[in-house]
Amino acid sequence: MVTNRCNLACLYCYAAAHGRGVHMTEEVASEALELLDRAPGRTLVELAGGEPLLNFDLIRFLLKKYGGRYRFALQTNGLLLDAPKLNFLAEHGVGLGLSLDGPPRVNDLSRGRGPTATHRRANCGHAPRHAYRLGLCQPASLPSA
Repeated sequence: MVTNRCNLACLYCYAAAHGRGVHMTEEVASEALELLDRAPGRTLVELAGGEPLLNFDLIRFLLKKYGGRYRFALQTNGLLLDAPKLNFLAEHGVGLGLSLDGPPRVNDLSRGRGPTATHRRANCGHAPRHAYRLGLCQPASLPSA
């Protein structure tokens, strides 16, 4: 977990919203990844949170230091994605998962944010044209319409 902070206040989530909580440090992250050297093959490291993009400095550090040793994926709500971040993630081959809670109305109700802020921001209009196959995930406990 890159951070347990989040920029949303989802009804169902454990993450600390609005700046509370803590970020993982470079030292702790490095120690964790060094333990993976014992794993066979090229390991996939999932960068998650809270909202991992709130700790983008750590993500940048990890990709620069360990990008050649491990594959990385990032799960995000999409609100903090912008062209520089997307380009950096694409250049480092990071898989990207975008979590939405369904159609805009349902998403807004469960995320405590609206109107349809996540959908508008997460439309990946910033994405480099060559960059992403985008994965979407929807919590199973939420209605789809």
